[in-house]
Amino acid sequence: MVRKLISILLICTLLVLSSCVKQATYQPYPIITLQGVSQTAVNLYPSQGGPSTDSISITIGFTDGEGGIGPVSGTQDTSTQIVPCTDHAYDASVINNPAYNVFWYEYHASHISTDSCIDRIYTAYVPDNPKNLSISGTIQIFPDVECPPTGNVDTISYSIFINDRAGKVSNRVRTPPIVITCN
Repeated sequence: MVRKLISILLICTLLVLSSCVKQATYQPYPIITLQGVSQTAVNLYPSQGGPSTDSISITIGFTDGEGGIGPVSGTQDTSTQIVPCTDHAYDASVINNPAYNVFWYEYHASHISTDSCIDRIYTAYVPDNPKNLSISGTIQIFPDVECPPTGNVDTISYSIFINDRAGKVSNRVRTPPIVITCN
């Protein structure tokens, strides 16, 4: 009888303690970190055998104390879309489009391009946490890598940021230089 009582008390104590586990809390806006880039050298047309299937993936980590990363409706990621990069004035309307939540700038080697406005958008579907507003996770991006308009080698880097459904924009992270060879 005493053993049963001790077992019941132990189980009840464990249940109470496990229900008191404090949920993680984060800042009330998105914060991202660069988790990694799959490769920093890509050969799109190796001389042997035609086009390569080389591609890169970029992984960013995120936290948001109020949740709401991703579109209100939807259940899956969307593909990358190219945005005409005309001038910075266009950036605000791109960022405010509720269908997208991942944005990046593509910087080429200075002798090819000095574009500095948003030129790629993406939607990462991130389910909300029903038990807690605070969320964290990772988003993986697969940018389309193309041969440079001039020459056989290009060096690019990406500057990436996200926004949440409340319109709060995260910090920006920048990838290391990525060398693209087309020969």
